[in-house]
Amino acid sequence: MSNSNGSTTENNVLEKLTQEFVLPLWNEHKFEVIDKFVAPQADIHTTFLIGKGPEAMRQSIEETFKAFPVFELTVQAIIQQGSKVTYKWRAFAEHRGSILNIKPTNKRLEFHGIVYGELDLKKLLIIQYHSFSNIPQVLYSNIEKTTSDPFPSHVVLLDHENYEKEISDLLFSITNLTGVRLSRREAECLNYWLKGYSIKETARQLGGLSVKTIQVFRDNIRKKFNVASYHALFDLMQKTGVLALFLGS
Repeated sequence: MSNSNGSTTENNVLEKLTQEFVLPLWNEHKFEVIDKFVAPQADIHTTFLIGKGPEAMRQSIEETFKAFPVFELTVQAIIQQGSKVTYKWRAFAEHRGSILNIKPTNKRLEFHGIVYGELDLKKLLIIQYHSFSNIPQVLYSNIEKTTSDPFPSHVVLLDHENYEKEISDLLFSITNLTGVRLSRREAECLNYWLKGYSIKETARQLGGLSVKTIQVFRDNIRKKFNVASYHALFDLMQKTGVLALFLGS
């Protein structure tokens, strides 16, 4: 785990975190790894709750497993910059229990998402864990809604009936927080980008726009925010508060 200077290498950190925390937790339901890798005061923010420490992490994942007892997760990409780590994941899950006011569909569904984490590298502890996924979107597109207002207050979507007002408010808020003016399409593209959608998936979500068009929007976003990478963009969006506008606060 250490190099010649006695410090942990980035590759070893990622390997250990993936093989001893991420995969055992999600694919084998080994909850004991939470206490080993999550700091007592870690900031936990997931699709289902916001809290602190191992108990919040455990509660969030227990809720997930109640609805999806079979959850098969694959890590697609990992980016590390110092103590900050971003995971892109994809999973297949069987919807066997109620969640987000949705009855079980007994369907095998495909999800994807992003986990943004910050580590205490000396102790190899997670001190910040923000997990965002398309689970709400997939569920609401696959099943019968059980309430007249199905979207929980902490789930922020860009495609409901108040879309026009919300997108206007969103554009104003982005400018207010960052000083950057985005077009409507750029804001829509940013929404899906932050949630881990690929260029092809984003094109499909935005009504069948071309892949080339989505790439142009992404290039414009990078230039306007003066960032060179997805990780840098994600980090900036979190620091400025823009991330909460898209993914819930």
